[in-house]
Amino acid sequence: MAPAARAQTQERPRIAPADLIFLAVVFLAICAALATTEGLSLEIPGSAGALVVTAFPDGRLAVDGRSATMEAVESAVRSALALDPKVLVVVRRGPDASHELMIDLLDRLERAGATRIAIKGVR
Repeated sequence: MAPAARAQTQERPRIAPADLIFLAVVFLAICAALATTEGLSLEIPGSAGALVVTAFPDGRLAVDGRSATMEAVESAVRSALALDPKVLVVVRRGPDASHELMIDLLDRLERAGATRIAIKGVR
């Protein structure tokens, strides 16, 4: 009879499913709050006076309709920012422009100091 009495006293404590769900939600909320990352802030195009950079499928670039190299784009952005620190840079991406070109272009824009960037797809 002693082994049966021992089995009853060693019963595992039970946790209500609602308590588990509450703890999981609290855990996920804390993790989400701590996992914020900084990135580029992108804006919706449409402002007048924006600097327009176009990326073509063959890798060519243009600034306000004039052909440019990556270095010329960076220089044009720096010049525009010197005149107006809040200038909007609109990146027009052709349908087949490579992702590598777009990433390089966005890196250059960030390096030039552009903080207001909008990406517009072109069909």
